[in-house]
Amino acid sequence: MLRLSIAQRVGQRLSIRCFCNESPKNAFPSKEEIVKKKTPTGKLDEKEDKPYSDPHLPRHPGGVNPKTGEVGGPAGVEPTRYGDWERKGRANLMPVDEFLKEAQTSPVTAVEKAIAHPQVINFAPLLQVPQIQQLQNTNPLVYKTLLLFAYGTMEEDSKEVPLDESALNKLRALSLISYASKERWLKYDQLMPKLRLTTIRQVEDLIIENIYKGFISGKMDSMRNLVEIYDFASRDVCSEEISSIAKTVDEWLQNANNTAKCFNNVADEHDTEFKDCRRKEREMETMILSAKKNLENVVRNDQMDLPMMHGLSGSMFYNTAHMGGHHGGGPPQQRRKGRGGGLVQKPSNPRGQVPF
Repeated sequence: MLRLSIAQRVGQRLSIRCFCNESPKNAFPSKEEIVKKKTPTGKLDEKEDKPYSDPHLPRHPGGVNPKTGEVGGPAGVEPTRYGDWERKGRANLMPVDEFLKEAQTSPVTAVEKAIAHPQVINFAPLLQVPQIQQLQNTNPLVYKTLLLFAYGTMEEDSKEVPLDESALNKLRALSLISYASKERWLKYDQLMPKLRLTTIRQVEDLIIENIYKGFISGKMDSMRNLVEIYDFASRDVCSEEISSIAKTVDEWLQNANNTAKCFNNVADEHDTEFKDCRRKEREMETMILSAKKNLENVVRNDQMDLPMMHGLSGSMFYNTAHMGGHHGGGPPQQRRKGRGGGLVQKPSNPRGQVPF
């Protein structure tokens, strides 16, 4: 009875599975799906086309730029209009275009926002706005603060310009960029009084923060308490520094010309030596060819004289044998015994070959 009940239950389950078209809920994935999920996507694999999304720059209507015809590009102004990328660049990490419109209506607010923004390090576009330039007469303190953040450092900061802690940290970062542009190795003990810091730990934290922001690039050395600068972002240049920059460029150009002249002189010397070597090589080749021809002529003349000398030696041996009688002298290879006991001369070489 127990076996029969088990068989009936199994039969009912099998019938239910046979007539059911739905797949089981807890189905295991296939081997191909598991391998595809674990295998990284390659260059030749089909990739899903994800829609363009950028919180800073929206898309064009329909995804096509009506002016240039670019498909899938961001909307807005050209991102390289400052000579570098608008975002995550090196020359201008955060442009001040968003503050220019506001500067026409409320210049003081625009200046305060630009100074407080952590990524703005270039303020030259703001200084060119007429409403900002009028602040020299209406609000000289704000204009002096803008000039300090555009061209100055912590050493040039005076007590006349009140700054909070965030503005001081921003000015420290800008000062660090200026110091990095002048020296390759910056020592911590020299930076502390310049940046108004009291401990080396504060200097290291400031350097690390600016490296992560992309303002400078370098390697910190805790043993020697210094940082080696590899690269740095560019700040605004005032009109007084243009003459020194032009002088530096002229000196660099003069050094480059002197280096080029030295290289040209060395190249001319090497060309002269190469030409002399080629001339000597041709002379040696000519001497070798002439010596080879002379040697061939000597060998050819020797080959022509050998048959004549061989015939002459044979006749001499023959005459010597007749003069010496039966017991005449002569080389043993020229004699052989005959029936009468006399000597018979070997026949000479009819073809003139050398008997070696």
